[in-house]
Amino acid sequence: MEIRKLEAKDIAGYVAYSQRLSVRTGRSSLIHYANSISAEYLHITDFDVPIKIEFCRPILRPVTDLYETINYCGEEIIPISECAKIEFKDRDFDKREWTLGKTVDGFPCAKRGYSYFRLERYHFALNECPAYRQLALFDYLNRLKIDYRGLIPPD
Repeated sequence: MEIRKLEAKDIAGYVAYSQRLSVRTGRSSLIHYANSISAEYLHITDFDVPIKIEFCRPILRPVTDLYETINYCGEEIIPISECAKIEFKDRDFDKREWTLGKTVDGFPCAKRGYSYFRLERYHFALNECPAYRQLALFDYLNRLKIDYRGLIPPD
């Protein structure tokens, strides 16, 4: 599988959260933290000069982690359930928990009663309707460093 050329738009959302990167330096790769980004360069904490984006690879969680229990900041969470809570913040009258489940078509989702919440190809959806808080939801995925853009090769 050919590795896709990395562009600033691919990793800009992750950099705000001290994104760990694998940086190719000669024949080896080292782990560094990006602290800012421009159109073609990343500014790396340990380097005096900016590094071209094409020499960097973000270290991300696979998108399948969205539907599994993960450890984030010492807390066990299921990211898709946390996303459902973000979507329903301030307008949720149903106090039941969102649990991991499957849609009628067999796709993984957060489920509560007859409602299901999941990541579609390009947006989050409640049942078949687009979620209202798309920016907040994708920002949350950036914070968790989940690869929803397909930057890392599948297993």
